[in-house]
Amino acid sequence: MNNEIELVIQKHFNELPKEVVRMTTGICNEVYLVKLKDKSVIVRMNELDRFLKGSSKNIPTFKSKGIKVPDILFEDYSKQTIPFGYQIMSVIEGEDLGAVIHTLTPEQMKTIAQEISNILIKLSDLPTNGKFGWIDDSDSKLVDSWSDVMLRMYHDMVDRNDKTNVVGKELIDFASNLISKHKNYFDKVPSKYVYDDLSGKNVMIKNGKFSGLVDLDQIMYGDLLEPVGRIKASWYGTKYGKIYTDAVMEYLGLSKEQQEMVTVYALLNRISWLSEIGIQFNQNTSTNIDPKRVSDGKNVIGLIRQELAS
Repeated sequence: MNNEIELVIQKHFNELPKEVVRMTTGICNEVYLVKLKDKSVIVRMNELDRFLKGSSKNIPTFKSKGIKVPDILFEDYSKQTIPFGYQIMSVIEGEDLGAVIHTLTPEQMKTIAQEISNILIKLSDLPTNGKFGWIDDSDSKLVDSWSDVMLRMYHDMVDRNDKTNVVGKELIDFASNLISKHKNYFDKVPSKYVYDDLSGKNVMIKNGKFSGLVDLDQIMYGDLLEPVGRIKASWYGTKYGKIYTDAVMEYLGLSKEQQEMVTVYALLNRISWLSEIGIQFNQNTSTNIDPKRVSDGKNVIGLIRQELAS
């Protein structure tokens, strides 16, 4: 991709990159940190424009709520300069929360948790069209209920497991039963505007403080508790994970019943993440199946199941 990066940088900045560093988190777009003479920028590319164009729509919305997000400096979907649509963005300094959370003090984690909770609350005030699901630059794939979204999530697990058998029948059946058990709850979930990918990536931390959000291509109309479940799933079984998750739930003022649903979402997300092992989405992923990663994933799933059953 370096040739494409050089062409894009030459076109917009009339210079060649001093350094190009591939960003290894994320499974959708190809993302690079590009160092220029007097600054750095982010270049994001994809053959499918919809995975980029969502940012064009969402970034102004997030800014209107006072949320720290990058600026889009240039974007081009014509595929005339390179055979990809691309965006050039300003840099939000820092590292992904997942890379540094284990180094943070409890006080730092609680402060960041408050920032994330406030973001969820601010966005939940935005209107939706009453539908459910994930939106990039289009809402054409939305469905009529949150139960339908959960079933789609389940079918994605099944499709991936059919290719790899990483999850296995017992966990696939368990996921199906868990969704069925909570169908009445899912049926009643109101459509809320949610940025759901707020766990190990996309939350940038600098010097122990929240510095902004990145990767805003997709938002969700659905349950405010779902992203909290992802947060709980990300560091389950660690002391720092519990401190951070508990703080998020406390700032959101979740009831005991809502906290139980957070655990349900944590479990479903861990099974979904397990099903992604061995599936190639972009250059950050491969068809290789790491037995230790599978084993570790199943161990965490087992622990969450024990909590839910208690």
